[in-house]
Amino acid sequence: MRLLDSGFLYIHGRDKNFRPLIVLNTRVFADLQPEDEDTMASTHFVLQYMETYMTLEEKIENWVPIIDLDGMGFKDIPINRLLKFMEHNKLVYKCRSYKNFILNATFGIRLAYSMVSQFLPEKIKQKVVFSSTAVCKDITKLFHPTQLQKKYGGEAENVTKFWPPYEASQEYGADLANFERAKSKKDIQNVANSEGSGSMQSLSTTSCGQQKLNKNVEIEEPISSSESRVLKNKKSKKPESC
Repeated sequence: MRLLDSGFLYIHGRDKNFRPLIVLNTRVFADLQPEDEDTMASTHFVLQYMETYMTLEEKIENWVPIIDLDGMGFKDIPINRLLKFMEHNKLVYKCRSYKNFILNATFGIRLAYSMVSQFLPEKIKQKVVFSSTAVCKDITKLFHPTQLQKKYGGEAENVTKFWPPYEASQEYGADLANFERAKSKKDIQNVANSEGSGSMQSLSTTSCGQQKLNKNVEIEEPISSSESRVLKNKKSKKPESC
């Protein structure tokens, strides 16, 4: 419980797509200097809690990590220990991070990353964002202000009680631009009647439970007059890998 109460790693808020936010404070970690076993146990506990109670299969499957360096330089950060435990968690909770935000990074750290990043795949570089300050516009775009602490550019009070997690606000500012309007059965029937049998567009569930139009769909004649037309996808797309 000492690590959970310390604020070394804690959960606070959700973004506009309901992904939970998790904060890693490197200064607290460096000051506490916990044993590796305690670090791993606490981290697994927090991440497993988040995976079990704050995600939803096929709808909310990622989280947004903030790594707050708090202006610490290479000499202050226990880099080897942090990298070791981060790599371990990456293997256990594979593809869970939507995008990694590294805040309050010194010039030296940002320079070192810019040199190393030249050899990284583009897909990895797109998932890492460095900022010299605590306020990053890429983060504020993702979150409703009431879901983000003031020190990170939001309106929520800065967290002082780190465990257990609590709801920052009931306002999430859902990003409606990412969602299509759900179509009713009547809409489906109208499209089917206007197009006739053959290839048409139909509805498929998106990651947030709403629906959008997809192509390459074949209509089968209704089995009975009481049943609506059946829309059958020619191909079922696998979820995009991370």
